[in-house]
Amino acid sequence: AGAPADATALRAALAELRREADAALTEEGIDPAARAYRYSAAARYGGQSSEIAVALPDLDPADPAGALISALPGLFAAEHIRTYGFGAPDGEPVEMIGITLRAGPRASAAPVLPRAPAIAAPAATRRAWFADGGWRDVAVYRRADLSARGLRGPLIVQEYDATALVPAGWSARLDASGLIRLEADPTAPA
Repeated sequence: AGAPADATALRAALAELRREADAALTEEGIDPAARAYRYSAAARYGGQSSEIAVALPDLDPADPAGALISALPGLFAAEHIRTYGFGAPDGEPVEMIGITLRAGPRASAAPVLPRAPAIAAPAATRRAWFADGGWRDVAVYRRADLSARGLRGPLIVQEYDATALVPAGWSARLDASGLIRLEADPTAPA
């Protein structure tokens, strides 16, 4: 069996996960009031060699570590029964192997479009390969720099989890749902 839960270390880990999630959501332009957070823990009975994911309820903001430590054994036992059809006797030690935080906009939240500056400046430049012209240096914009009016290619749109190449003759903009839309630029030469 592992060591007893260290609430101080767990508080620090939960706070760091939340800071990282908030930083990423802020960069994406997600309003703090429209954010949702879902925690899960990878757990197992003491001595087992594999773990299962356990969805965690909303954690008590005043003491998320204490709420997690007290709730995990019962939540794990219920998930083990649901997954395997049986559980260990009450009081069997439960080991938490890891914790995950998924964060994003609430499903019921209206999309929040990032506020782009009046004139978006590229965050960087990068070399990109184009079949019709070879290597070119192109501007790199953060997704948060896009707006409904769009930017003309060639350029790269960079997000924390994706990159979009916008070739010459195309433009990238955000639609009403906050999705990136690539469109043929009608002002580009044919």
